[in-house]
Order: sequence, then C-alpha cells, then structure tokens
Amino acid sequence: MKAYLANTKGLILDMRCYPKTYMPYIFGRWLKGGKSAFCLHTNMVVDMPGMCLFGTKGINGTDTGSHYKGKLVILVNERSQSASEYASIALASTPGAIVVGDTTAGADGDISIINLPGGGSTMISGIGVLYPDGRETQRVGVKIDKVVRPTLEGIRVRKDEQLEAAIRIIEEQ
Repeated sequence: MKAYLANTKGLILDMRCYPKTYMPYIFGRWLKGGKSAFCLHTNMVVDMPGMCLFGTKGINGTDTGSHYKGKLVILVNERSQSASEYASIALASTPGAIVVGDTTAGADGDISIINLPGGGSTMISGIGVLYPDGRETQRVGVKIDKVVRPTLEGIRVRKDEQLEAAIRIIEEQ
C-alpha cells in the first residue's frame, strides 16, 4: 500500500468509523517525518480515588526521512469515537495534516469493565488523554481544523460534503 500511495498528491483518512487496525504508531511511522508527542496520558491513583497523575506521552513518527510526502486530510464526525479519535489525534500531529468534519464523541482512552451484582456491568476509562499542550480531548473531542457539517440538502441527495471538502483541500496547490 505504501508503494502504491507514495507518489500521490494527497491521502484522505476517513475516521468516521471505528478502525479495524490500531493506527497511531503503524501509520504514524509512515506518515510523520520526525518523532514527537501527540498526546499526554493521565493515570488514576488506585489507592487515592479521584486523583490522577500525568503519565506517559504517546509518541509516533520516524526519523528515517522515509515518510509520506503528500497532503494528509483526516475526516471525523460524531461517529468518530475511542480508537478512531485516538488515531485521529495521533495522525493529526503530522506536520501539515488537516482535520475536516464536525464534533467527535470525546470518548477516547481505554475502558475497564466492572461486573455488577445480578449480571450487569458498567465501564469506566482508567486513563486520561490530553493533547501535549494539556488541552483536553475527553468530553471535548478532536481538534478540528476545518469544520464541515452535513446539510439537510446534502443528506437528501446523498452528497458527502465532508469528503468533498477533503478532496478540494488535496486538489489545492
């Protein structure tokens, strides 16, 4: 795939779904020249309920000089959640990448299942995810560079206005 796409003008990653591949590091090595942090994690202190401490940074990219040279556009919307948001944040740290779409779920981070009496269960996130500068992602969503919301008319005629905006960005000089 990398060889096939290497000389293209641009690449659109549609993150308006739940990805089947864990993308932040694998795609990050191919798309992002230079290693850098894309997020900061916080971790719960188990014996002090409610307390969180800053933990590890998510770092991706490569210093080999062998990375994708075309434009990168990442599509997001309300269906972008969890792994999709985390991948979007990671890949948006690629210099020149542009995130297009509308508000994401704000639900990235791991999950832990808690089994309840009577056969029920619930889930919590045990890790916080922030941008490297400390801006929140959870409950807020992915930072969007170009907001494009579907219109009623676009939906009626089955037009993907977000994808069309991404194509226009790739086609711009």
